[in-house]
Amino acid sequence: HSIEELLAVSYLEFVHPEDKNITIAETKKVSEGATVLNFQNRYRTKDGSYRWLAWNSVPLPTENLIYAVVRDITDEKQSIEQLFMNRRQLIEAEKIADMGSWENDLTTGEFKCSEQLYCIFGLPLSSNFLTREDYLKLVHPDDLQTIETAIDSAINQGQGLKIEQRILCPDATLKHILISGKPILNEEGKVIKLFGTVLDITERKQTEIALRESEDTFDQIAENINSFFWIQNPQNNQIIYVSPSYEKVWGYSCDELYASPDSFLDIIDPEDRQKIGETLANFLEAEDQQECRILLPNGEIRLILIRGFPIKNQVGEVYRIARIAQDISEDKLVDTKLQLIQERLQLALETSGDGLWDWNITTGKCYYSTRWLEMLGYEENDLPRNFKTWEMLIHPEDQDWVMGALNLHLEDSSFIFAFDYRLRTKSGEWKWIATYGKVVDRDETDKPVRMICTHTDISTRKAAEVTLQKQLELEKLVSTISTSFINLNPNEVDSSLEIALKQVGELTGADRSYLFLVSSDRTQVRNTYQWFATEVEGQIDNLQNLPVDDLPWLMDQLYKFEVVHIPLVSNLPLEASTEKQILSAQSIQSLLCIPMVSGSQLIGFIGFDGIRQLCKWTDSTINLLKIISEIFVSALEYQEAELALRESEKRFRMMADSAPVLIWMSRKDSLFSYFNQTWLNFTGRSLQQEIRNGWQQSIHPEDLENYLETYQANFHTRQPFTIEYRLRKADGEYRWVFDTGVPRFNLNNSFTGYIGSCIDISDRKQAEAQIQNSLQEKEVLLKEIHHRVKNNLHIISNLLDLQSDYIEDEKVLDLFADSQNRIQTMALIHEQLYQSKDLGKIDFSEYIHTLMDNLLSSYSNRESIINPIINVEPISLNLETAIPCGLLINELVTNSLKYAFPNGENGEVSIELHQDEQEKIHLTIGDNGIGMPADFDWQNSSSLGLKLVRILSKQLKAEIEFDATQGTVVNLIFSPLKYKPRF
Repeated sequence: HSIEELLAVSYLEFVHPEDKNITIAETKKVSEGATVLNFQNRYRTKDGSYRWLAWNSVPLPTENLIYAVVRDITDEKQSIEQLFMNRRQLIEAEKIADMGSWENDLTTGEFKCSEQLYCIFGLPLSSNFLTREDYLKLVHPDDLQTIETAIDSAINQGQGLKIEQRILCPDATLKHILISGKPILNEEGKVIKLFGTVLDITERKQTEIALRESEDTFDQIAENINSFFWIQNPQNNQIIYVSPSYEKVWGYSCDELYASPDSFLDIIDPEDRQKIGETLANFLEAEDQQECRILLPNGEIRLILIRGFPIKNQVGEVYRIARIAQDISEDKLVDTKLQLIQERLQLALETSGDGLWDWNITTGKCYYSTRWLEMLGYEENDLPRNFKTWEMLIHPEDQDWVMGALNLHLEDSSFIFAFDYRLRTKSGEWKWIATYGKVVDRDETDKPVRMICTHTDISTRKAAEVTLQKQLELEKLVSTISTSFINLNPNEVDSSLEIALKQVGELTGADRSYLFLVSSDRTQVRNTYQWFATEVEGQIDNLQNLPVDDLPWLMDQLYKFEVVHIPLVSNLPLEASTEKQILSAQSIQSLLCIPMVSGSQLIGFIGFDGIRQLCKWTDSTINLLKIISEIFVSALEYQEAELALRESEKRFRMMADSAPVLIWMSRKDSLFSYFNQTWLNFTGRSLQQEIRNGWQQSIHPEDLENYLETYQANFHTRQPFTIEYRLRKADGEYRWVFDTGVPRFNLNNSFTGYIGSCIDISDRKQAEAQIQNSLQEKEVLLKEIHHRVKNNLHIISNLLDLQSDYIEDEKVLDLFADSQNRIQTMALIHEQLYQSKDLGKIDFSEYIHTLMDNLLSSYSNRESIINPIINVEPISLNLETAIPCGLLINELVTNSLKYAFPNGENGEVSIELHQDEQEKIHLTIGDNGIGMPADFDWQNSSSLGLKLVRILSKQLKAEIEFDATQGTVVNLIFSPLKYKPRF
C-alpha cells in the first residue's frame, strides 16, 4: 500500500477479522494509562493476503499519538507451526511403533524423555523423571550391571548402545526393551550427550519363550510315548522326521528308516504288506487309517493302527504327510473280553428299560444298544456306529453345554456326567433323555480311552413338568391380571385388555386372541380387541358387525354359556359347516371360545386361534380362562359404570363383589377394612366379622404366623408380595389360595394401605403332590434296579461256578474262583444299597465284615486255619468310592489267603479302617504270613491281582504303601470321591 492508501481509511479496515477485538482491546489500554503496547495481529496486503505483524508501541498522550515499530513475523510463525506439526508427527510415529526416544545431557545431568517412553515405562507424564538414576531404578536387578557397563562404555569410549534388558514398571509389570543410543562429542572429542530410542519388545520375547517351550514339549512327547510317528515329503516320499520311540520301543533303527523309507514295509506281516504299501504310497487329501500286523525283533507279532493326515501350508496345499503307528494289541484283547460283559450288562439295562452307548475314545467307534436305538425310533442299521452320530442328534440349544460337560468329565472324572437334555428322534421330534455316563478306562497317562453312558426316556415326566409350570404361570397371570384390573383407571381398561389378551395368548400357545361383544339387540357381534403373533395377520377390520345368523352353531353354544373347544376345525360336525368354512378361510386349525356372561345374559366371548399349529387346551387351562373372562366382564362393566361415576365407592364395590376372585383391602394402619362378596361367600362370614383382624380366624393355624410375618415385612417397606396359604370355606374345608398384595396410593402419592386378591390353587397343589408321589415311586424303582443288578451278578457268578465243574486245570480254576469273588464283591455292594435307606451310600464297616466272611468261606477247603482280625469304624461310602475300595480289599485279602500261609500254616489276616479329622480314609490290610521276596517289585508286577490293585488305588487317588518286613501289610490313604448327589 501507499501511504495515501493507508491513511485514507481507518487502520482497523486492514486488520484480520479474527484479530480486530484484540487490536481494539490493546489500543484501548492507552486511555487506561498504559505506557507500552506489545501485541501481534494480521494485516491485509494489497494483493489480499495477510501477514503477521509484531507491534512494539509507545503512546504519546501530549500529542494524542501512538509511536509504533512494526516487524513482519510471518516466516517465524510458519516455521513454529511447521515445528509443532513435525513434533506431533514424531509423537504419533512413536506411538505406532511402540518406541520412545530419550536424551541425556551429561553436562547438566538432565534426562529428557518422549511421551511414548513414559508409556513404555508405565510412568505418568507428570512424574519427576529427569535423571539417569531414576531410570536405573526401573532396571531389573539382574540386568543392572550390564546396562551400567554399556553406559560407561558409551560415555568413556564414545561407543554406541544396543542392548536388550528388562525393566520393572511401577505397577510390577515386567517388560523387555531394546535400547539403542549414540554419543554426541564436542570439539575436543569428549562425549557431552547421549541420545537414542527405546523399543518395547515384550511381546516378541514372550513369543520366543512360548516357541521354545512348545519345542521342548514336542521333544518330550516324542521321546516318551509308546506310539511312533513320522513325517515325510509327499513329493519324493523322503522321511523328514522319525520319533525316537521307533528305535526305543519298537526296536528298529531310525537311521535305516531315514535312509530307506520303504524299509518300514519289511516289518509288516506279508498278508498286510500290500494294502499298507498302497496306503503309504497314496497322496493324502484327508485323514485315513489302517490296521495291520507287524513283527518285532524278538519275534512277537503285534497289531497296530496306522493313521495318516495331510499337513497344509498357508495357501492350503499339502506339503507334508504325518503318520502315527499305535500298538492296539491290548485294546483288541480287552474289547473281546468286554464284549461278553457288555452283553450281560445289556440284558440288565433292557430289563430296566434304559438304553446304553459304549464309546471307544481312541478309535471314535461307538456301540449303541437296541433299546437306545428304539428309544429314538431307529433301526439297527439306521445310524453310523461312531461318536459323531450321538453328537449330531443333540438339540442345538443343548449342544454347547452338553459337550462342555463331556469335556470336563473327560478331563476329570470327579465331574459328574449326569443331566437331562434333548435328542432328535427319527421322526424329527425332540425327546427328553436323562443320562448318566462315566469314563471307565484311562491309559497310563490318565488319558480317557473308554466311556459308557446310560439313557432313560423322561419325556412323559418332562411333559408333566411343562404342563404344571404353564399352569402355575397361568395362575400367577390370572392373579396379576385380577389385581391390576382392580386399580384401573377407566381410560386404561382398553389398553389393559389388549395387554392381557397378548399375555394370555402367548402363555397358552395361541396364535391369535381376541374379544367379541354382542350388540344390545343381540343381532350382531363385533371384534373390539385383538392380539396376534408376529407371523399372523390381524382380522379385526374384517370382523365388525357380523350378523349372529352367520354363526348359528357357534352362537347357539355360547348362548347356552358353553365353552366351544375345537382342537381340530376339520372335525367340526355337519351342522357347523358354515363356521367350518369361515374358520378354514382364515387358516384356523384350532379354536377356543369362552363365553362372557353378565348376570344371566351373554355379552360377548373371548377367543383363541391355533393357526400355525394345532392347539389343545387342558381343562385346568380352560377353567382359568373362564376366570379371565369373568375378570374382563367385570372390567368392561366397571369401565362403563366408572365413566358415569368415576369416584363412586358403590361402583367399585359392585365390581369387586362381582369378581370371581377373593379381594381384600387394608388401611394405612395395616388393619383390614374391606372384603368383597366373593370372599364373604367363600368364608361364610359377614363383613363385620372379617374386618380389622377377624379374617385371621379363617386362615389355617399352621399358616397364620408365616402370613403375618410376610404381610408385616412388606407393609413396612411398601413392597408387593405373594403368598400361598390355606383358607377355610363356609363348609369347613380348607382350600389352598394364592394371594397377591400391592400397596395403594392416592392422587397425592400418599400411602393409603394395601389391596389384594386370592385365587383357589388347590388343584395345582394336588398335581404337585402327584408328582412327589411319582418321585417316591422312582425311588422304589431304583431299589429294584440295584436288586436286579445284584441278582444278575449272582447269576454270572453261578454260571462261572457251573463252568468250573468242567475244568480240570487248577490254574484256570483259580482264575474262575478269583472272578467269582470279584463279582460277588460288586454284588454285595448293590445288595446293601437296595437294603439301605440311603440309596447313595452304604455302611462300609458292615460290608467289610460280610466280605471277609464270604472270602474265608470261599477258601475254607484249605488246610490252614486263618483267624480274621477286623477293626473298622462305622463309615458310609458312596457307590463310586465303595466299588473300587471293595474290589481292592478283595484282591489283597485273596492274595493273603492264597499265598501267605503255604504248607497248611495257620495265621491271621487283618483289616483296619478309620477316618481322620480331614475326612481322609485310612485302610490297612495285612497278614503275618511269609511276606514278599526281598527283590519283589509290586509296582511293576505282571500279576493280574496287583495290576487291579494299582488301577483301583489310582481310581481312588489313594496313597499306597507295601510293607513286607513282617508278613505283608498294605496301607492306603484316600478321600471319598466328591460326586454330586443323584437323588
